[in-house]
Amino acid sequence: MKKILSFLAAVSVLACLTATAASNDVAAYLDSALSVLPNQLSLSIFEEIGHTNNAYKSSDSRNGSFYFKTGIAPAISRTKGNLTYGLKGRFTYDYYTRFGGDLNQFNWSLTPTISFKDDGEGLIRDLTLGLNSTAKVDALNNADNRYARSYITTVNAGVDLAFTEKLGVLLNGKYVYDYYTQEEFEDFSKQTYSANVTPYFQATAKTRLGIRLGYEETKYNHHGAYDDFNRYVVNGLVDFHGEKFSATAEAGLEHLNYDGVTGYIADADGHWKLNGSLILKFKPVTNFETALALSSGHENSSVGYGRNGSVSNKIAMSAQWMATSHILLQGRVGVSDNNEKKSADDNREFFTELQANYMFNSGLSLYVGYKYRNIQFRYDSDMDYSVTEYFVGCRYTF
Repeated sequence: MKKILSFLAAVSVLACLTATAASNDVAAYLDSALSVLPNQLSLSIFEEIGHTNNAYKSSDSRNGSFYFKTGIAPAISRTKGNLTYGLKGRFTYDYYTRFGGDLNQFNWSLTPTISFKDDGEGLIRDLTLGLNSTAKVDALNNADNRYARSYITTVNAGVDLAFTEKLGVLLNGKYVYDYYTQEEFEDFSKQTYSANVTPYFQATAKTRLGIRLGYEETKYNHHGAYDDFNRYVVNGLVDFHGEKFSATAEAGLEHLNYDGVTGYIADADGHWKLNGSLILKFKPVTNFETALALSSGHENSSVGYGRNGSVSNKIAMSAQWMATSHILLQGRVGVSDNNEKKSADDNREFFTELQANYMFNSGLSLYVGYKYRNIQFRYDSDMDYSVTEYFVGCRYTF
């Protein structure tokens, strides 16, 4: 019996394309649950050299700099019976030759996971627990390019319960603690709790239907502001999963409630608003695949020195081509539109990412890449800025 796993895999692609709808913890859980390969043990070391023409994403002072990224990336997983446990990580030290400042830092991402899968007749078919710790230095957002160091801790859990061959339910939850170390940015530190209940029905061998009932609550840690908010989501899910083509759509309503000063300016406060996402995936041959993702929903944003409600619309397209046994080509393009409801810093971002990888053998590989971002503001063109990066790197995997 084909279970919901193929449906879950299709939904998880949304997270990879960074075009998920707001608060779609289902996609985040699935991406974590399905990304661990069994019986894998590797350690990669890499060195990357690049150049950026706008290190601090500034509109008036474009500080160009070469940079070096030195790092290691472990990937460990083991499967014993129905149980799989593993760990993925990436640790780097970033060094900028000019205008380094706060950019010269250690950064990391570490993700241990444990999962249980049962393809038999048991009630619990899939159970996944995950933890992620990330440290980074980056601009606060597109409209506020002040740089700050943040530590993000994420705990997620999910279980797939199969009651019959046709009926089941996916339960998942997540906790995120986003902590900014500098005193001037303590207002950005927050904790987010979310949970989803997604009953599903397998209508045909390739088509599945479901309903996601979700809840999310965000609490800010700064004692001088009480702009906490919560969100309720009622979305329908439709998935078609074939050998070469798949389509997954999620659409419905979300209800946001804001506390504090944000309440009276947030367009969605106390009202039901539309949201949705769509993912199309096409794999005509075994060595080539492409995907298109769209999403629309309300966000709780932070722009300048205050919080705000906003509407975010995103579209992204990606492609991957294994041209030969040694050459892998990857590309991604997209646009994100952010409509701020209080601030006049409405902005639109266009982005492009291209990378070519050459694998000399199973251990040694060389890659080159290009990234471009263009951020345009709706009401003040003097704030527009762009960032262009070129990079080359070498990786060796034991």
